[in-house]
Amino acid sequence: MSTTTNDPCQIAKQLPNFDLRLKVYKIDPLRGDIPMCDRYFINEPGEWFRTEDGNEMVNNKTSFFECGTQYSIYMQGNIPTALNKVVNRTACVVPNCGTSYAIQLKRCGNFTAYFLPRPSSCDQAYCFGFGENGIAPNKTTNKPTVQYELIKFPGKTFGDLSEQKLAFRCDFTPVVDGTNIIYYKVFWYINDQTTAIFVSKAVPEHSLHETYLRGENGLDRIKLNVEISCKVRIYYNPKGPPGPSSVASEKFFAGVQPVNRIYSIERDKSTAIQFKLTVPFGCQYVNPNDPEPMPCYHSILLTTPDYLKCSQGIYAVDNCGKRVDSRYWNETQDISVHHKNDIQYFTKGTFEIHMETKVRTEGEPFWDGVKLPVININVLEGPNQWKEARCSAISDPHMKGFMTKPYESQEPGTYTLYRKVDMLGNVNEIQMKVTSCYYTNGHMNQCVCAIAVRASSDIYVIDKCPETLPSFFGFKSCVEDLLHVVRKISDEHTYEIHFQSGTFVEVKFTWIVDPRSKTGKWTLDLHVNPSVDDHQLSQGLCGEVGYSKLLSPKGDDLTNNVPEFTKSWRIDDVNNMFLMSMDKLQSFPKSNKSRDLCICQKKSSGSITETITCTDNNDERIQCNAETNLKPVQKDTCYERHNRKKRSLSHSFTYIPHNLVLPKRKETKMKKRSVYTPVTELQARAWCENFMGNSPGYSACKTIPKINTERALEVCVLDIMASNSTIFASAPRESVKAQCLTEISQNETLRNTSESGESIAKKILDVTCPEECSNNGVCVNGTCKCDSGYGGGDCSIDTNEPPPVYTVNYETGGLCDKLFCKQAVVEGDFFLDRPELTCRMQRFEVDINGTSLDLETSLVHGDHNTLSDIRCKFPHSLNKRSTTSSGAFITGYKIAISNNNRTFSDAHAIYILDSTCQDTMNVSGQLRFVLKPGYCFIHGSCVADGFQKRCYECDVQRKIFEWTFRETEKGCKSEETTSRLWIIGVVLGTLLAVLVILMILKILKKKERVIVDSSLPPSPRKPQFQEQFVNPKTWQGSD
Repeated sequence: MSTTTNDPCQIAKQLPNFDLRLKVYKIDPLRGDIPMCDRYFINEPGEWFRTEDGNEMVNNKTSFFECGTQYSIYMQGNIPTALNKVVNRTACVVPNCGTSYAIQLKRCGNFTAYFLPRPSSCDQAYCFGFGENGIAPNKTTNKPTVQYELIKFPGKTFGDLSEQKLAFRCDFTPVVDGTNIIYYKVFWYINDQTTAIFVSKAVPEHSLHETYLRGENGLDRIKLNVEISCKVRIYYNPKGPPGPSSVASEKFFAGVQPVNRIYSIERDKSTAIQFKLTVPFGCQYVNPNDPEPMPCYHSILLTTPDYLKCSQGIYAVDNCGKRVDSRYWNETQDISVHHKNDIQYFTKGTFEIHMETKVRTEGEPFWDGVKLPVININVLEGPNQWKEARCSAISDPHMKGFMTKPYESQEPGTYTLYRKVDMLGNVNEIQMKVTSCYYTNGHMNQCVCAIAVRASSDIYVIDKCPETLPSFFGFKSCVEDLLHVVRKISDEHTYEIHFQSGTFVEVKFTWIVDPRSKTGKWTLDLHVNPSVDDHQLSQGLCGEVGYSKLLSPKGDDLTNNVPEFTKSWRIDDVNNMFLMSMDKLQSFPKSNKSRDLCICQKKSSGSITETITCTDNNDERIQCNAETNLKPVQKDTCYERHNRKKRSLSHSFTYIPHNLVLPKRKETKMKKRSVYTPVTELQARAWCENFMGNSPGYSACKTIPKINTERALEVCVLDIMASNSTIFASAPRESVKAQCLTEISQNETLRNTSESGESIAKKILDVTCPEECSNNGVCVNGTCKCDSGYGGGDCSIDTNEPPPVYTVNYETGGLCDKLFCKQAVVEGDFFLDRPELTCRMQRFEVDINGTSLDLETSLVHGDHNTLSDIRCKFPHSLNKRSTTSSGAFITGYKIAISNNNRTFSDAHAIYILDSTCQDTMNVSGQLRFVLKPGYCFIHGSCVADGFQKRCYECDVQRKIFEWTFRETEKGCKSEETTSRLWIIGVVLGTLLAVLVILMILKILKKKERVIVDSSLPPSPRKPQFQEQFVNPKTWQGSD
């Protein structure tokens, strides 16, 4: 029995093969007729079905082979006449009701709903309709074929456009019969379903268009990309017994068909996914009488799985799909995809791509949301030489090219370390600057002190050379977002700069101190890790990936002349990025993109361009970096710089002061001190072997075959012999560890777990800490746990000594335009990424007389960016007037920094202005603030001349720091009248207050109690106008 609570009139569905259930339709197994079985059409325990064309269930006894089956099922009892009432009946299986079923009926207006239980066996079927007695045809049509056509339909209502609609017709040769009129009934099927999606009425030959499969009679209930077939039966009487069914047509695939389901491409290469529509789609007519409709478009959207947010994967090229023109629907279409490379040695092998249709609003629904078969793309490895290649420049500097033998490059100057120009002319380049760093025993050692990385128009510079004040650490151009810069979370001294190709350079800072002068300086150790894109294209001191010769820029083989080779890659002043002006650096051409690689996520919009999310989005890429201990470096100052170039001159300051202050730093307590000690080569080697062997990380890395630990020993010995000191000894050791960690991050096999449950990678990572924690801490699971008073990733920095601060908002001279400036950018050195990194920010105001007043002090956590710069967020919103007193013209902060929240650096000021009405001037070398013409400055806000506010206005001819009363404005009393009334009110109020107080005192006296009120507020200070120019008499001194 039915247990449903839904209305049967609403949920009843069509019973399959209704026309074959007529009592007059008898089957003949000898003729090859197949009995119908409702076990295939009715789900357990049963379902509600509705009648068609008034054919109710047969309620008299039937016989074998009637109603299109062997064992027909008929009903006992009459059809109910009352509406909306469910009645119970019994259904019997021939011949003698030995098997019966409890059924239910409900009259629903012009049809009846039946609850029919699923039959217990085959071949049983329910019998509906008596039909008209007659002769059943004993012949049928030939095998039909499925064809398609576009049919023009007028608009449904006045003003609607006429349009084409897709229809399928069942083509066959009409039956010739000289005696009877032939009627044809067409049965339409989808895929392998045995139930027809649409059964037409029996119609004569001239009405065969009524048998077409269209949207309104079945297609709108499905989506295309289906196989469609049809069968035909003929009748002598539309309500009489049918003839035998024709043979089913061949299945016709209707929709969008991929040309191939599997594609193979090389790593970092492209291919085109091809597909073709097998049927057309209709469009609308501008005018009803036009012979052809106007063109329209369907979209094929490409969707990539979520895991493709990671840098390696298959991405769409330029667009996440293809627009198909209705005029060229039958042409082969294609969507370009590209394998995006990353630093991993091995690809993921096979990637899945999904595609789906999206139609215009007026399009037919069966075209919308059609899912194409999944496309599999196999990625082939391609050249493998890059996996063996590393380029390094460490210490003095000792060079190792990608595929070359080690060599020395110890002449000062700027060199091309790496350069690649791709087929489109796009340039990836790394320049390094070598300068004198350590003098001993008559020998001047050279070290790398700066690096400039360029990807087309984007440039990142780290310049820690002694002559660069302040040192530079950040983007000088970030037009296209092609460079991705990260640093190790656990080590402020190590950074990585990634190109889009997967190639990246690791930069490690090393602080060395001359034991005689006791002055320190930074040196950079560099490791360039190539990608498959560099194969036979890389140049520079790193050489060519796949070739072991030392080649000059002209291609000359200088393998046997290393000095000439290094000289050939020395950069002249014109092409030296360290010497270029900012304007020239920002004028490099943008990349010539043959493609934009895009992550394609499914959206509801049908517009292809609106579904694009390009992989240049670093926020998406960093989440999937192979090393989860990396933190992105901010680009905010670079973006602000580019935005300033786009602003009008009215939003700039006339005078930008020079606010660089270099503090006198005491002798550092960091490592890298060494004593001048003459030694022999044997002594040096013995010392280096012992030094290296005491490093657990170095010893663990010796187990990886690709790591050349012998070369590290050679470099250690060379440096000791050249400098007669051990100042550079850790550089080759740390270089081995850096290469080792890179190999672990790229080579997945090292991360595979062994039978013991531990991988080679984990064994190495657990004991590998930077600089062995400088003997100021212990290595715990690959991270230094520093002793009290020390910090940094390698525990080398004395946290009790405040970090040196050189400047605040250097590029704007310590000025902060409140329209755009949201935080203070503090530049200096030795900033540590730790919870105790603190900005002490004392707010001050400069009033209209030029007097500076110190206000409250706030402690704010410093937002660490690099070793050389942090961000300090302002404690108060710059737009809140409540933070500025009525007499203040300029506000600002004195900012000092601490690594331990206790000892702070010298303070540096940042001035906060509103460039709408405030400007700066240089008066005899001193910074002055000025109000721009045409503005008032009232209660901390810029007000344009003539601006009115009720009875007041800004009138620069009368007052510029106060509102001017509008005496002529209707409804506004004069100030004199207002003053008199105010005085009278005050006097009366005072007298009333005195009387009240006397009464209270009298009462209290009676109660022998006395109350003294000492909480009266101070009188506000009335600001006085002096002149437009304001002299900031600050504590920091003049610029």
